[in-house]
Amino acid sequence: MTWIGSLGTWTVNVSTGLGYPLLGSLSWPDLDLNSVNLSTGPGTLTLLLTQGGFTVPPPPGFLFSIGGTTGGNVTAYACAGVMLGNCEDVQLGPYSSVPLPSFSGTTSFAVDFADLAVNDYMVGIKVVINHTGSRKVTSFDAEVQPVPEPGSMAMLGGGLIGIGLLLRRRIRA
Repeated sequence: MTWIGSLGTWTVNVSTGLGYPLLGSLSWPDLDLNSVNLSTGPGTLTLLLTQGGFTVPPPPGFLFSIGGTTGGNVTAYACAGVMLGNCEDVQLGPYSSVPLPSFSGTTSFAVDFADLAVNDYMVGIKVVINHTGSRKVTSFDAEVQPVPEPGSMAMLGGGLIGIGLLLRRRIRA
C-alpha cells in the first residue's frame, strides 16, 4: 500500500506499507511501514498499518523496531492478536528532536494466544507524529517481524562455525 498526498497542515506525506505477500508469509508475518512527512503548522498525524489472516500458531515472539529523524515528536506502537483495538500493545518512544533529531528503538514482545479459538490473527504498526511548529519534517521506517525460534538460531550458528572451520582448513593447506 502506498499513499501520497496532503492532509491539513501535512503538505507532504509519502507513506508505504508492506506485508504479505511481499514480506513474510501467512505463518511468518512481517510488516514494514515507512513515511516522510512535512508540516506547515502544528498538527498530529497518525499512521496505521494492519494485516490479518495470519495462521495459527503464531511465532514465539515479535521484534518491533523503528528508526528515523524528526523535527517534532514520534511515538510508535505495535500489536498482534485476534482484535487489535487501538494497536497500542507495545510502545517505543516518545522520541523528540531534542537533543538529537535522529532516533531509533527496538523491543521484543510475545502475544498470549493460549485462549485462541480462531484460526487466524492480525499484526499492526501505529505511528503518531506531532509537530508543534511549521516547516517540520519527520521520516521513519518501522517494522514488526517474528523473532526466530532458538532452533533456527542454533542451526545458523552451527552453519557459521562449519564455514569458519572449512575456511581455516583451506588457509592452512
